[in-house]
Order: sequence, then structure tokens, then C-alpha cells
Amino acid sequence: MESAVKNIEVLYEKAKEYTQTTIELYKLIAVEKTAEVLASLVFRIVFLFLAAFFILFSSIGLGFYLGELLHSTAIGFLLVSFVYLILAILLYSFRDKWIKAPISNLIIKELLYSKSKGKSDLDN
Repeated sequence: MESAVKNIEVLYEKAKEYTQTTIELYKLIAVEKTAEVLASLVFRIVFLFLAAFFILFSSIGLGFYLGELLHSTAIGFLLVSFVYLILAILLYSFRDKWIKAPISNLIIKELLYSKSKGKSDLDN
């Protein structure tokens, strides 16, 4: 009888250790995923910032170039602004397809799939 009680105590301790280890594992997975998402977000923000500067200076250069060709700087910048107006209208028209869906998919992919394993963390 004492042997059965001892076995139950050992089993209880092993189950307790397993539960604590599993909780620690899920905490570490959450920290890893948070770090991956934040790193990806910071990279994308820096990239967009640099791309915005490139577009800004290219637009200024294009405005001056078109102004020189048309002998009116104002008309050159007006043409560049019309290009941005058309892009804004297109972006607004296709915002779900071009903006919302890709961002949602990116966040889901970053949270659910491990880069090193190539499979879902839910498969563990």
C-alpha cells in the first residue's frame, strides 16, 4: 500500500513539473513571437521611412524637371501632384485587397509560423 502511495506522490510531482515546464515553454514561445513581430515591424517602419524620403526627393526632382520642360515650375509640380492623386484614388479603391488583407496575413503568418521550423507552432 505504501508503495502505491509513493508511486502516486511521484506521479503527482512529475505531473506538477510537466505543467510548470509547459507553462514556461508557452511563456518563452510568446516572448519569441512578440520579439519576431516587433523586429519585423521596426524593420518595415524604417524601410518605409527611407522609401518615403526617396519618393519625396524623386518627386521634387521630377517636379523641377517637368517644370523646366514645360517652362513653368508650378505646372511641373501640379503634374506630379496629379500622379499622387491618381495613386491615392487607386489605393483607396483597392484598400481591402492591397492594404488590409496583406497586413492581416502578415501578422497572422508572423504569429503562427516559426521561421526556423517551417511549420505552425500549433503543431507542437
